[in-house]
Amino acid sequence: MMRRLILLLLVLSPVAGVVAQTAFHYSADLRKLKNDPVPVTFRASGIAGSEVIFRMPKMVPGIYANLDFGRNIRSIAATSAGKKLKVDRIDTNSWKISGITGSVEIGYKVDDDFEDFDEKRKAAYCSPRSLFKADTVFLVNHNSLFGYLEGYTQSPVEVSIDQPGLMYAASSLDKKEVSPGRTVFSAGSYNELVDNPVLIAQADTAIIRLGEVKVMIACYSTSGKKLAADMAGFIEPLLKKQKNYLGGKLPVDRYTFLLYHFATNDYNSYMFDGLEHGQSTMILLNMPTDKEMIRKPLYSVASHEFFHTVLPLTLHAEQIEYYDFKGPEMSKHLWLYEGMTEYFTIHMPAREGLTDLNGFMESITEKITTMNRMKNDISLAQLGLQSVERQDEYMNAYARGTLVCMALDIELRSRSGGSYGVQQLIADLGKKYGKNKPFKDEELFRVMEEVSGKPGIADFLVKYIDRNELPPVSGSLEKVGLMVKDGRVVEVPGASAGALLLRKQWCGL
Repeated sequence: MMRRLILLLLVLSPVAGVVAQTAFHYSADLRKLKNDPVPVTFRASGIAGSEVIFRMPKMVPGIYANLDFGRNIRSIAATSAGKKLKVDRIDTNSWKISGITGSVEIGYKVDDDFEDFDEKRKAAYCSPRSLFKADTVFLVNHNSLFGYLEGYTQSPVEVSIDQPGLMYAASSLDKKEVSPGRTVFSAGSYNELVDNPVLIAQADTAIIRLGEVKVMIACYSTSGKKLAADMAGFIEPLLKKQKNYLGGKLPVDRYTFLLYHFATNDYNSYMFDGLEHGQSTMILLNMPTDKEMIRKPLYSVASHEFFHTVLPLTLHAEQIEYYDFKGPEMSKHLWLYEGMTEYFTIHMPAREGLTDLNGFMESITEKITTMNRMKNDISLAQLGLQSVERQDEYMNAYARGTLVCMALDIELRSRSGGSYGVQQLIADLGKKYGKNKPFKDEELFRVMEEVSGKPGIADFLVKYIDRNELPPVSGSLEKVGLMVKDGRVVEVPGASAGALLLRKQWCGL
């Protein structure tokens, strides 16, 4: 689909004892796209050794399903020094290329992943896929277009995209050059490239300033209507409250919401999809061009996904830091990445005055109801490790996981006179680890106990994460003057002054 996209990697060869400088280039051009499939040319010079493995991702971070982007590859061929090379397909996503003498050129054609976003695509995981509409709009998820050489996913990347007319390429990637018809991006690695999708369309953008953090809203609607300014005005108060909730400082200096709206005329059926990234979120909407209608899902997605700047951007396990695109090892801490993020999403409005006690209790009730509908036949740790296989329980990370985080927050507050909760715990863990320093899966509970200074917290987490025990919802809520009655969270009549004080310290209500 792209005839002239240049990807430059300056790396040291992964072959032991060899210090050759290797340059990688992808070439494509969005300006002359007419029909799928899209020709892509990959050039690599300074190759040490006569054999390489070229791969397309099987999975990508944030999606717990086998997507097999290699199935979209057609007509792959390779040459070296003007000679045609032997190319053997190993599996759906991998090719072994033999006979290389210093440099290699790999050419292939690739289909895009979807044409429209509608109700029929509900289970198709559109958000990590690419969409190309000639001279109109391009959703570029790099993982669906560009493969990599095994052993080089941590190498620096430079990307040049030629786009039609005066289209604007929106992304959180660093921009080295912006000129009419061309944008040059750079990234620290293939992993970073995949983590930063691009929306290319006629400019419809708005900027929100959160102190030193620049947030861009970039939109495209098939209706032709401009959305960005209204959407930015709507979510700006939310983002400011989220920043305040996180202590006034965010772990990013920029963030981009990429919104693709497929306009329909059906007010009775609509859907939306979103995928978080470290510095951006891809949002796909299928609904009428009604700004009030669009605001609700945008608010819902933004309130959850923006918190992912903390989890897992700042705090994450080795499995995420060293993600293996051909078959990733899962972390047992899905409860943390999604459960804690979702807990922040419902807890922040209470602490920041965006909801009242009734609204907060309703949010907790919803999580309890969802958890009780699940099988709850495996521990949250096992759910993380088996997240691909156990899609029937996957949403429990957002329900049961959230309730464990709530119980942990109340437990920490009750042990600290109300002064220390999960907000402080996650902030302290972020200081110990950080964006480029992952934790080991099996060490996290011990470290949580150490940084919180609360003996027994590790045992609490083992009980409700590692073991298949449901969180102590009733016991936790009673400590703050609440209870579960007839399936709903309500206030305890005549709750003690101590319980009411702890509730105030916990949620501000």
